[in-house]
Amino acid sequence: MSDTLTPSDLDLVTIPPFDMLPEAARARLAKEAVPVTVAAGTLICEQGAPLDGLFVIRSGTVDIQAPGEETVS
Repeated sequence: MSDTLTPSDLDLVTIPPFDMLPEAARARLAKEAVPVTVAAGTLICEQGAPLDGLFVIRSGTVDIQAPGEETVS
């Protein structure tokens, strides 16, 4: 499998707000994208921590939990 993604691989054309971008902009995003697979239960970010990118979830689910609050799936 190639590490090069296309906008259709990322389904950006069907995901707001990416669906409003011109094709050239979606292609640029796809070119810069780095596919990552994470195991269930993996922490991918923490509140207040700096991020080095944007996450687009292609499949699976993500639980979001703020400290002291109920988990949202």
